[in-house]
Amino acid sequence: MIRIENYLGNNRQASQPAGYLQSVNPYNREAIAEFPCSGKAEVDEAVASAEQALVGWRQTSATQRADYLDRIASAIELRSEQIAAAITASCGKPLTEAGYDVLDSIDCYRYYAALARELAAQQDAQGLQAVAIADPAFSSRLRREPVGVVALITPWNFPTVTTSWKLAPALAAGCTVVLKPSEVTPLPESILAEICTAAGLPAGVVNIVYGAGEAGAALVSHPQVRKVSFTGSTATGARIALETAAEIKNLSLELGGKSSIIVFDDADMEVALQAIMGGIFFNNGQICSATSRLLVHEGIAAELLAQLQQRVAQLKPSNPATAEAVLGPLACEAQFNKVMEYLAIAEAEGLQCLNGGKACSDGVSQWMVEPTVYVDVPVSSRLWQEEIFGPVLCCRTFATVEEAIERANDCEYGLAATVVSGDEQRAEAVACQLEAGHIWLNCDQKVLVETSWGGMKKSGLGRELGPWGLSAFTEVKHITRKS
Repeated sequence: MIRIENYLGNNRQASQPAGYLQSVNPYNREAIAEFPCSGKAEVDEAVASAEQALVGWRQTSATQRADYLDRIASAIELRSEQIAAAITASCGKPLTEAGYDVLDSIDCYRYYAALARELAAQQDAQGLQAVAIADPAFSSRLRREPVGVVALITPWNFPTVTTSWKLAPALAAGCTVVLKPSEVTPLPESILAEICTAAGLPAGVVNIVYGAGEAGAALVSHPQVRKVSFTGSTATGARIALETAAEIKNLSLELGGKSSIIVFDDADMEVALQAIMGGIFFNNGQICSATSRLLVHEGIAAELLAQLQQRVAQLKPSNPATAEAVLGPLACEAQFNKVMEYLAIAEAEGLQCLNGGKACSDGVSQWMVEPTVYVDVPVSSRLWQEEIFGPVLCCRTFATVEEAIERANDCEYGLAATVVSGDEQRAEAVACQLEAGHIWLNCDQKVLVETSWGGMKKSGLGRELGPWGLSAFTEVKHITRKS
């Protein structure tokens, strides 16, 4: 078993926390790492390290920071197989999917390196950029400045890639960082510490503190932390918003979802089935943008559901560390228990189960759930309304375009959606009426680093990725003078 220590000032710090926690492989339930149960003292030390480093880091040029990001990307590339294996061992994600995550993280660091250089080319030696002003009596220039010390709190379902979505733009902007990874997946982020050292980052620019809720709470409430970027549950996000409100702290929240996939009667059946399957069973449904609500036109519902039933029946959870695995166990015991509670609710509500509906085992793992499909689910059902975060799909039919849009928007979340139709113009018109931050038309859920990521309603505040991700870590200053 690996011993992980907090990473402060480019050094592994032998901490003296209240104790150590264990990271458990969800497939075989073996302990794979132990890490500090950090609290206020450890967080104070990490923030002090970041504060000290901020003085010099914010003075570096955007081009210099871009060079560091490229070095991080190259170092990740060299260790990609090791990182993917650590992800799989930590959260049960199939090895192939973990490999995709690593590649996405590499792309993210390189994207923000390129964006930093692009912005640098538009600025003068003082970091100022000319602004078009209509009034000839005045001129003005814009300067983007780093927010300061930022807290990055990342989830267990996409370690490494979600971290890159926050860390890359934060560093590009000139911020220094305290990262608190999920207590479920500390192992992949421990490799990041080694990568930051290998990339030659100045001491204290990136600090990593491990632990559970106490560490996260201490980080959120720390008076020297100027921004919090959190990805996780809506309930936790709401608590963070309350905690930071008194200080009007800069806040980005990427939270839950209960997204719909709408399939029209002119849809290509194969495209629809691929989008449905990928939208709910990728990462075992443990994805905030999972299209866990299927709205299918009544004219093709019988045919589509029959084919869906056949395909889902072929999916079997297995050892995620094998190359052929497409589903593994759920990420931890708590998540397994949560999904099982929803399956019990479905039984109590009398929902019609097309596939699955119960736990399963391959003789090793005890945290596996059969891929599950319920049909004719009432809109009043808790399974239709609440985020399950597991391989559970709820289906309903619709008759008109207006009904489909109304059903999709009747939700407290607004993160994502998918529309499948043979009529591209109709699909786009429907997308424009959906209350969601990212919508896919006739394709799988490909997240492109150049596009924005984030949601409406209770799905969060702000956007990650693209230029919006960089803007989230900057303060804008204008200097105006009379011409």
